[in-house]
Amino acid sequence: MPPQKQRSGNTYWRYVLGLISVTFVLNAGLSFLVPFVPLSLVRWIVMGLALGVGIIIITFGAGMRPRAVAPEAYWAAGAVVGFWGITVPISESIVLSTLKWGAMVAQVVIFVYLGVRLLSVAEWRKIFVYSFFFLCIPVVLAGVSLLLGQNPLRPYPMYVHGRLAAVTGPNTLGLVAALSGVAALWMQEGCARRTWKWRLFVSLLGLSVFELYLTGSRTAALAFAGGSVVWAVATRRSAWIVLVVVLVGALFAFSEPEPIQSTARYQLGGELREDPFRTEALTESRDQVWAASYESWTQKPWFGYGYGRTGQDFTLRSVTRAVMAVRDGSGYLGLLESVGAVGTLALLFLYGVLARYIWNGIQAWRAGRRDVRVWVLLTGGTFVAALAVHAGGEPWIIGPGSFMHVFFWASIAALMAARSDLWEDARLRMRQQRRSKNEVMYKGAPSTGK
Repeated sequence: MPPQKQRSGNTYWRYVLGLISVTFVLNAGLSFLVPFVPLSLVRWIVMGLALGVGIIIITFGAGMRPRAVAPEAYWAAGAVVGFWGITVPISESIVLSTLKWGAMVAQVVIFVYLGVRLLSVAEWRKIFVYSFFFLCIPVVLAGVSLLLGQNPLRPYPMYVHGRLAAVTGPNTLGLVAALSGVAALWMQEGCARRTWKWRLFVSLLGLSVFELYLTGSRTAALAFAGGSVVWAVATRRSAWIVLVVVLVGALFAFSEPEPIQSTARYQLGGELREDPFRTEALTESRDQVWAASYESWTQKPWFGYGYGRTGQDFTLRSVTRAVMAVRDGSGYLGLLESVGAVGTLALLFLYGVLARYIWNGIQAWRAGRRDVRVWVLLTGGTFVAALAVHAGGEPWIIGPGSFMHVFFWASIAALMAARSDLWEDARLRMRQQRRSKNEVMYKGAPSTGK
């Protein structure tokens, strides 16, 4: 193996290993290492050291690529980091806001800077392919549990709150099914029709959509719709857009499949229990949360209560699991409550830049370009669109370290890397055209010699 190729492969696996370690630290909080001192300085020192080790694994000995990154993307990501960071000193809990903001900064540095500079577009494609199959694992396990009629992995009934709850909770499984579904849309674009690979991807897509329906998660269904629209617009499948709209409309009109409505009562530990979460109105379970979050935001409309904080009490457990530091179900209302209108506008600015990149990728795909850069850009754009919609109903956007945050920033990094390479190609083509034009003009110029 040539030395350059070997170094590139080592950089890729070092990046993936460091990414896994950093995500694990942020999400788990390393509470199992020091279980008897959950709020002690020792625990946070251990977490900090683990984060440092993960970042060193990523960066040690790795050479940065001379990639000409489109500057507006860095400015947009920097605006999010900066404007969210200025709310930390005004937080009613500076420790919590500092820890959460630091975790978010670590993710932005790892993805938006290091990920774009260290990994090639082909390596980002490899990450998307691996991620798709990892997402399919819980989907397939949930399908097996559904066929067996029991959940062998969790001591809960198959249907909790009248929804499919196999392998994990129904809301989490719904999002995983949504992400695997939108990934499958682009996976099947990369292979010939009617081949065994195409059939496999279409089958996994169908299983994901079916399980998404059984979970009854309307937020996840909207996320799948958001990602599917990007694919449908790029590939000119207008019929799919109609199908997605009808599907989401059906989920809103009939929040649970008819066969599962009989599970309003279920057995748990030999005891017959009533489902306490069944409501007549579709948004009844969140109306009070939205009203409370909006009322709280109006008290501090410009900069909010500080990053990762809301106007309610909380208990600090870990960086991502600071209980009551976010309002479940409030989504962007929770973001307004946390960082105010100024911080929310910074995120919308980033969304605008990314939307422009995605539209450029859509135009390239429609023009017939099928290279890996356009594929990575649109696959990343599909994930970004799905998660941006999902964040409207779930509070993960101000809870860094969760797997949703990982996919969100990783997709942004892949999108930026692909867009930057396409941008550099366009610049090179313009230079070559200008050089060719100058050469023609020079050769065609009349001679002045005697």
